Amino acid sequence: MPVFKIWTVLLYIRALLSAPNLDEPLNNTVGSLWKSDEEEALKRASQQRILGNDEEHYEIQIRVELNIEEDHID
Repeated sequence: MPVFKIWTVLLYIRALLSAPNLDEPLNNTVGSLWKSDEEEALKRASQQRILGNDEEHYEIQIRVELNIEEDHID
């Protein structure tokens, strides 16, 4: 018999998503921005949602953030 019911696990996931740990962010750049300027972080998140969440967009975003030219990607 499982220790947790699926409903309990979903509640835990919801709680984690609603209150992320800013001391250990998945993306350090976003975590730092959120701590220093929450309004700007929300603005960028909104812009990213408008641009879309496809794979090509993320590749472009990473290149821009890391200042990598397109021909330097393996």
